[in-house]
Amino acid sequence: MGLSLQGSIPVLSLNLGASLALVGLQADVARLQNLVSQFAEGTLASAELKAGVGVSPADILAGMTAWASLDIMGPTLDIGASFTADASIELGLVNAEIAIVEQIQAAIAASLGVGGIAAWTYAGNAHGFGSTLADSIKNDWSEPSDNITYALIAATEDPTAWKSIKQLWDTGAAAYITSATDKEDLRYRGELKGAQLNLGAQIYDFADLLAQLYGLRASLEAQADAYLGIGLPSISADFDLSIDVEAVVAAFADFSLDIELPDLNFTLGLIAQYSALIGSADVWLWKGKKGALGTDFNAAISNGLPNGSGPNSAIYGIVLAAASPEAWVAFSTAGYAAAALQV
Repeated sequence: MGLSLQGSIPVLSLNLGASLALVGLQADVARLQNLVSQFAEGTLASAELKAGVGVSPADILAGMTAWASLDIMGPTLDIGASFTADASIELGLVNAEIAIVEQIQAAIAASLGVGGIAAWTYAGNAHGFGSTLADSIKNDWSEPSDNITYALIAATEDPTAWKSIKQLWDTGAAAYITSATDKEDLRYRGELKGAQLNLGAQIYDFADLLAQLYGLRASLEAQADAYLGIGLPSISADFDLSIDVEAVVAAFADFSLDIELPDLNFTLGLIAQYSALIGSADVWLWKGKKGALGTDFNAAISNGLPNGSGPNSAIYGIVLAAASPEAWVAFSTAGYAAAALQV
C-alpha cells in the first residue's frame, strides 16, 4: 500500500505492448526477408511446371523443393516420403505459436478496450507537479476520496525521453508545452479508454499475424492432403526418376501459397523508429486511498526528481490511475506490467 518508487525506468520498458509489437515486427521482417530471397526461385519453378515446357522429373523435384523450402513461419519442410510426418511436426509448431499469439492478442485487446483510466499530463517545475496533481485529484477526479485506487506516475527532466514517451503514450494537449521553471501546467484529461492512451500497443496488429498463422496452418494442411497418395520418393543421390510426371505436375500446379508481401521497408522503418526510443523516467506506483495519492506524491517530489536537478528543474510527467482493480490489471498488461502486481 502507498507510494512506491520503482527507480529510473527506460521508456520502452514502460510499455509492454510496444515491446511485444517490436517482437512481432522483427518476426515479420525475418520471414519477409526469407520470402523475398526465395520467392523468385519458387515462382520461376512454379511457372515452368505449369507451362509444362522442358520439364523433367528432376526439374519437378527441384521446383517442388524450391517452393517447399519457403520458410514462412517455422522449420523448412522436407519433400519426400517423410513429408506427412514433417508437416505434422511443423503443424504442431504453428499451432503452438498460434496459442501464444492468441494470448498476446487477447491481452492487448483487453488492455486497449478497458475504460475508466484517469489521465494527467504535466509540464513545469518539479516542485509544482505534486501540489497541482493533489488539487486536480481532489477537484477533478470524481472517484470518492476513500476508495482504493491504483496509479502509475512517470516524470523526467530529459526532453528526449519525453519525446520517446509521447510516441508510446498519448500525452494530450501538454505534449507541445515547453517546460519552464516558472510554470506549473497540469492537464487533467478525464477518464479514458486504453486505446486512447496506449499508442505503443497499437504499433503492430497481432490480429493480422494471427490471420497469417491461420493461413499457414491451412496451407500446411492442404500440402499434406495434396501429397497423400502421390508416392513421392525421398530426395537423395540415387532417387528413382521413373515417377508419374503428369500426376505430380497436376498436383503441384494446383497448389499455391497465399502469400501477401507487405512493404518490407515500411516494417524496417517502424522497427528503427521504436528501437531508437531512448531515455528514462523516474517511476512511482501507487495503491491506496484516492485522497492520499496527491499529497503523498507531493511530499515525494517536493525536492525534485530522485536523480534530478532539484525542485526548480523543468520536468515533464504523466499520471495514469484507476479505481477498478480489474481495469488496472487489464490496462497494465500492455503497459508497465509491474503495475498489475500492485493489485
